[in-house]
Amino acid sequence: MSILDLADVAEGLPYPLGLKLQAIRAGARARYEGEAAPDLPFLIAAFGGLCLRLCSLVAVHAYVVTVGAVDNDLNRLIVDKLRSPTDGNWRDVVNQLRARVSQADPRAARFYAWLDAPGRVPSGGAGWEMPGYCVTAPLPKDKEVKTVDAVLGKLVSFRNNLMHGEAPSREDLDLALLYVEAVARGAERALHRTTLEVRSGDRAWRLMGHVPQPFAPAPMGLADEVPTLVFEPDPAASSDAPRLEPLPLAPLLRFRPGATVGVDIDELYFVNAAALARLQYVGFRAGAHADGKELGTYEAFKAFWERIPVTPSPKDPVLLYDDLAAYHAQFFVGRGEVLDEIEGALVSAEAEGRYVELRALAGMGKSAILAMLYARQLPAISAHGSLSGKNRTSPSAPRHVAGAPAAAPLPGAWAFHFCAQTDGREYALVALRSVMAQLCDQAGLDRDAWLVNDLQELKDQMLPSLLAKVAALCGTVVVVLDALDESTGSDEDALAGCLSESLPNGVTVLISWRVDAQNRAGRVDRQLSRISADLRVRLRTADPLAGLAREHVAVLLDRIAGAAGLGPTVIATLDAVWTAATTDTAAADPFFLRFVSEGVRDGRVDLSRAETIPASLEDAFEGQWLALPTAPNFLAQRVLLLLGILREYGDDELIAEFISQDPAHGQTVTAQDIALVRQSLGKLLVYDGDRYGLFHDRFRRFLVGEQKDPIAEALGEV
Repeated sequence: MSILDLADVAEGLPYPLGLKLQAIRAGARARYEGEAAPDLPFLIAAFGGLCLRLCSLVAVHAYVVTVGAVDNDLNRLIVDKLRSPTDGNWRDVVNQLRARVSQADPRAARFYAWLDAPGRVPSGGAGWEMPGYCVTAPLPKDKEVKTVDAVLGKLVSFRNNLMHGEAPSREDLDLALLYVEAVARGAERALHRTTLEVRSGDRAWRLMGHVPQPFAPAPMGLADEVPTLVFEPDPAASSDAPRLEPLPLAPLLRFRPGATVGVDIDELYFVNAAALARLQYVGFRAGAHADGKELGTYEAFKAFWERIPVTPSPKDPVLLYDDLAAYHAQFFVGRGEVLDEIEGALVSAEAEGRYVELRALAGMGKSAILAMLYARQLPAISAHGSLSGKNRTSPSAPRHVAGAPAAAPLPGAWAFHFCAQTDGREYALVALRSVMAQLCDQAGLDRDAWLVNDLQELKDQMLPSLLAKVAALCGTVVVVLDALDESTGSDEDALAGCLSESLPNGVTVLISWRVDAQNRAGRVDRQLSRISADLRVRLRTADPLAGLAREHVAVLLDRIAGAAGLGPTVIATLDAVWTAATTDTAAADPFFLRFVSEGVRDGRVDLSRAETIPASLEDAFEGQWLALPTAPNFLAQRVLLLLGILREYGDDELIAEFISQDPAHGQTVTAQDIALVRQSLGKLLVYDGDRYGLFHDRFRRFLVGEQKDPIAEALGEV
């Protein structure tokens, strides 16, 4: 069997690998003929990098589109590596993904046969077709270069040495040329009958060899202007062998009609250049960066990037809510009937294997009620150590919540999660891992055996098994999940969508979420609809949760006054507070009462003067809005309004960039400017590290009105 020369090998490689191989051949010939060929080492490095970028492209595309980007550990690795796109990082990404995507997608398996191909060349370096040319170092025959993937690793090392200023010796270059040949020949053999094609209208090109070549007729089955891997059937295969469908590679591979050869492939990949708002792209033919927004494909790349969810992963999976409980305990009043019903439901045999539901209007205090339940159980929950490797701890003294009502913990194993868009608490993966770690600790089980990072495996396999095991060990299990409406993700990936359609004996799950005035909760109701009505028990006293009675308001005001060192509340003030707090409801709105409490602490409200009480919640919001500083150019107001329309938290850099692009603002704003004005916004913001958002949805509605739910809108439900 004759050996293909490298010119023919180049014709069988996806563009622009063939073009790069031809350039290396020209450099090698110049070197053989005694010329300096200073670019040859850099051409070799570029060839290896291009191979790895192409392999990364297919790996990540198949992982996101076919597999669904379900493994949080892999997602984090991908994002971290692509933020620092070195050749070594491209190779790490490929080697982490290719086995998984090859198992899920036969098209990826066929493509990655290239990397598993033998890493070999004809003896004596004959592939370089130069009379008398013979390299001085044969391709090593040790295990390190048995496959093309291993040879690519050698090219990464060659590139790294070159980039660190080490001039390659003659022997180094000879060996690197053999490595290039081994990779090229492995690709030509493994990718035989695999072509990269693109259709634009009624014209088409094969993106192979030195330059893209037009061909006819155009394959109308290919998506328009989408570079696509096309797999021709193997003539040796049986007639009933399944045919591989084309593999589209947009938006990671970008096409545009070119001015010279008829087609141009500009960009292979993108990296996140500090924030999702600023994506940059790594060039396909070279390593240069380009601003994605200038390419006209920014939204497509951004949408693809968002399909790689990187859920925050706390160092210790158990999230603590002691501070939240202490905050609510300061002025917790009333709600005795709700707590009594919850306790009655949880100790009742009828509740085992069921979901107990607490519904509430916005700001009515559902989280406060469950925080008091957390405070009651905390001493028993905290009296256990963990049995996982790096987070192993010994049992410690039980913790208590200062100011919480004293009550003996209820029996059984308990786990709590309070959803909120902070600390990653809105993600189902974080929530379920925290709940499971709490149960493992109380049952004396090793966390590491249960806490996987694949959400699908976690909710379908590990969680049901753990609940049954802990119930058998501890007698009963109670899981408390607050504010399901705050959880993000699709219907299947949000926390409500992860709840099982059946629960083991001995397990009760107490869930709460926000409803509207008609006692509906749109998305959460839909996510829970698959659970049988027989397994769902609504709390009579919270269907939905009502406001506070007048006598409870009086107790609360006396507590607020006592904490501020004031005397008893006068009746005129109680009347003013009751009137304002019942503007929209028959009972007092706890959310408004929180404003009164904060107003007393800040000196804006004097409980001895009824006229200082805001007439309504709207008036309270308006007072804070009007008190904001207006310099420079209403920047504080602009920040709040921008946060009002954002669904996610913002940061100083993102907001500065957005406002600077607004011609109405008339001046450039820096992140430091935003940080400075943010100090004047005080309690109107909540923080998650360097990110922040509005402190409550009711303030959002005051600023920008009722915004459509983007998920419901995408599903055509609004």
